[in-house]
Amino acid sequence: YKQKFFCEMCKKQCKDANGFKCHCNTEYHKQMMKLLTENPEHFIEKYSSEFESSFIQLLKRKYLNTPVDACKVYSQFAHDRNNVHLNSTKWTTLTSFLQYLANENKCELIKTDNGWNLLYSEDEKRFAKQV
Repeated sequence: YKQKFFCEMCKKQCKDANGFKCHCNTEYHKQMMKLLTENPEHFIEKYSSEFESSFIQLLKRKYLNTPVDACKVYSQFAHDRNNVHLNSTKWTTLTSFLQYLANENKCELIKTDNGWNLLYSEDEKRFAKQV
């Protein structure tokens, strides 16, 4: 399945554009979208928090203390259908999310010739900003 045919509000994966269009016309989807429009900040924060937590759990579980290509981690993360999709969060790009993690000292972000590497460690002092 292609992620672009996934409705985060309804947790519904559709096979193609036509299936997604049909889903968007259902009463359930319309009710869920009404909830979203009534309090968008709540849902964006909720999805952002879930995304971040699940992403960090993957880093912790598979790559603790090991530098790893950020795109590789994201690809593994995105293959789990139960994870929140990046486009449902407050981050518009993977890079902006990675920079957020680094700025919040949740991991180290290392620029390489091939892109970004992430290093996750449970030693909180490791990423403390130098003052």
